[in-house]
Amino acid sequence: MKKMTFLLACFIIALNNFSLFSQTQISVVTGFHTSNTKSEMTGDLVTLSQITNFSAGLMAERKLDDILTLMTGVIYRKKGFSMNESTGVDVLGLNLPLGVKLENEINYIDVPLMLKYYIDNSSPVQPYIAVGPSLGYALSGTLRTKATAILDFTVATIDMNLSSNDYNRLDVSGNVLAGVNIPYGNGNVIAEIGYGHSFNNFINQDFIIDAGGKHHGWSMNIGYGMKF
Repeated sequence: MKKMTFLLACFIIALNNFSLFSQTQISVVTGFHTSNTKSEMTGDLVTLSQITNFSAGLMAERKLDDILTLMTGVIYRKKGFSMNESTGVDVLGLNLPLGVKLENEINYIDVPLMLKYYIDNSSPVQPYIAVGPSLGYALSGTLRTKATAILDFTVATIDMNLSSNDYNRLDVSGNVLAGVNIPYGNGNVIAEIGYGHSFNNFINQDFIIDAGGKHHGWSMNIGYGMKF
């Protein structure tokens, strides 16, 4: 909890500092985050698949010069993976897929700190790219097992004890964004796509098995920003 408080305090301080200057843009963004996890335990027999979930955030952007801005914010997203094990069963001449699906979902609050470069600031429509790190904190997580047939049925949902020494709740990632600002009304419509990859493992090295667990995934966002 102390780590989460520190994370939010950093954003509030940064937001207050941004508001002292002109040419500050505050934006609300929402979209989808597609996540997967790279594990040392995967191989030819076990394949992890991606999960896709809703994401949302509040971003603050301060102009440094004509083409560069500094951007931070708070973003909620889910990270994790899914795993399927299935076989075919012949019933009345029909081959029906039967199996088990495991889904891992971890709720994160991410605070990015990115440098944003506007490729063409002479046009009303402004394309941009942004790069930088982000610091994330895992709020909660679940492991959900499902029986798969024609439809999926949830068998059990287990809450992960993220306070255990088995997990690293802090996630340090590198990120890159590409997008465009489109003038509309008193602000800008934002459309962007991004990719992020964790530098550290979610599974602690003290765990019984060195499972690793680096999150990575794509984000697609739309939003609206206003300058102050």
